[in-house]
Amino acid sequence: MCTHIAKSLQTWCQAIWNAVTAYNKAGLELNPPKPTLDWSHVSHYTFLKDFVTLCNTDRDICKKPWAKAVIREMIKQDQKVKRAQEEIIRCNVEVRRLHTLICDEEAFFSE
Repeated sequence: MCTHIAKSLQTWCQAIWNAVTAYNKAGLELNPPKPTLDWSHVSHYTFLKDFVTLCNTDRDICKKPWAKAVIREMIKQDQKVKRAQEEIIRCNVEVRRLHTLICDEEAFFSE
């Protein structure tokens, strides 16, 4: 489990690092050049509002509804509820399998 989590984090970090590199390359080609992002700072960002460069664009994503902390938290809660509903369905299947196994074992040992 820890290995899987570590690999997932490594993949995410690599994707973010690639995006920062692409942003820096594209930013330097503009006239006037945009300031570059430093990986040591970007790797510590936790919220979209930390990315000041995202707010200074034609489409300011910081004003989007999903960029607000309250709405993001509600989205997370909604996803948790959906996963819980899926888990209930899965548990119901497993309960039926376990019941069948117990009945089969009881029949097998009673013979």
